[in-house]
Amino acid sequence: MFENSNKGIVKELAQAVFRVHKLRNFLACLGIFLTTVLLAVVCGAGFSIVQAFQLQYSMNPGPGTNGAGIMGSTQVYEKVLEQPEVEWAELVRLCMQGTPKNQEFAGLEVKVLGVSSGYYNRNYITLQEGSFPSSPEEILVSDTMQERLGDAVSAGNTYTLNMVKWEDGVSTQVPVKVKISGIYKNPLKIISDYEEIYTVQNFPEVYDMGTEGKYDKIFIKIKGLEKDADTQVVAEKLGEINEACGGAGAVYITEQDASMEVLAAVLFLALIILCGYFLIYNIFYISVLNDIRFMGSMKTIGMSGKQIRRLLNWQIIRLALGGILPGLLAGALLNIFVSGILRSDAMDLSCADYIESRISPMALAAAAVFAGITVFISSRKALSLAARISPVEAARYRGGSRMKTVIAIVSFALSGVLFVVLYGFTLGYDVKSYVNRWNTADISVYQYYADIPGEAPYEVFSKELAENLINLDFVEDAHVFYKARNL
Repeated sequence: MFENSNKGIVKELAQAVFRVHKLRNFLACLGIFLTTVLLAVVCGAGFSIVQAFQLQYSMNPGPGTNGAGIMGSTQVYEKVLEQPEVEWAELVRLCMQGTPKNQEFAGLEVKVLGVSSGYYNRNYITLQEGSFPSSPEEILVSDTMQERLGDAVSAGNTYTLNMVKWEDGVSTQVPVKVKISGIYKNPLKIISDYEEIYTVQNFPEVYDMGTEGKYDKIFIKIKGLEKDADTQVVAEKLGEINEACGGAGAVYITEQDASMEVLAAVLFLALIILCGYFLIYNIFYISVLNDIRFMGSMKTIGMSGKQIRRLLNWQIIRLALGGILPGLLAGALLNIFVSGILRSDAMDLSCADYIESRISPMALAAAAVFAGITVFISSRKALSLAARISPVEAARYRGGSRMKTVIAIVSFALSGVLFVVLYGFTLGYDVKSYVNRWNTADISVYQYYADIPGEAPYEVFSKELAENLINLDFVEDAHVFYKARNL
């Protein structure tokens, strides 16, 4: 006539036990919260800096083909366009050898390049103001050059390029007055000391710069190959095209290994998960040990091991939500702070501009998943102990205090290691110590082409220049080094 049901008793007991363990709840939520925060920072700022380094490695002149092409003249370019495996090709004419002798270009490698109108779209050149060059009297400069040189470089202004003409091994400086037709957003700003100035392709002939097409480059997009294709495959394809078209040699970018950065981020992530595991495991395990006799009493009145698991799982889920959700929010805010530090001038990272200042939803989702997995794994042993122990064993169970002490010491020691590493990675970088360790001078003046083989122009520094540098009032000490260009 009357039926008894214990369907809701597990949830009611779980709620009652949950309310009793206020200190346990606080410590568990705190441990989960800290673990989630650190996971969010690593998944956000950590992997953002890894991606920034990878992007730095992949950005090269001719970004549309990742720098892949062959050397050749206009005649070679026309033959390249006829090759069936070529999706598109762009001829880039070097308007002069070396960098223009403008004083404001000191310390930079500046290329003056003659390109067609199709080059811009295929190589991610987008206008910020003005228009693309339409005659040899016009040039297009980057936004990064505008930042360096200030108001003198603006669309519509006139500008004088101190070009260098080489004839019979002798250089002559030729001032060329041009109009800045526009400013473009620099896709190569990751290369901090490199700039490209664009004009039209007949610039060398109009100003008789004597380059004669010897240094022209043809960037080639090969059908079916992506930018990150295997270097060996790219080299073979370019070699075939170069031979078929009579080019002067293939050029391509060798693969850069970013595995160390990825490995560092993965190891850092694993360290956080390990520390979180020990911390959360310690809290749950000690909590179950303290309640082991209560679990035995529940089994005495008929509660099964499965119901014990349900009772504890109900609490663990609430604790996980109470730690993970606030942790994601705090992690997102901390990620902005850490990213700001990584992007700051004090860190002096060459890839700083490509580090995201916000955390992506995917990074937050990854942090939540890793935190959930950490909580799940950390609670398994405590759940298994509570579910399998018998009422008799529970009544006489004595938790090993030595084991609890070891677990606590290990968990807190690893947590301390983690925070020290995190501090050192983000805030412990001392620029002055780094400079004193690796640099013996504040300023270096060098001949760029000294390290470039072949027919590139090269002028040895005169003794007068060296003496003038040493005699400057603000120079305390200076050393001049000469080395053989070819052995």
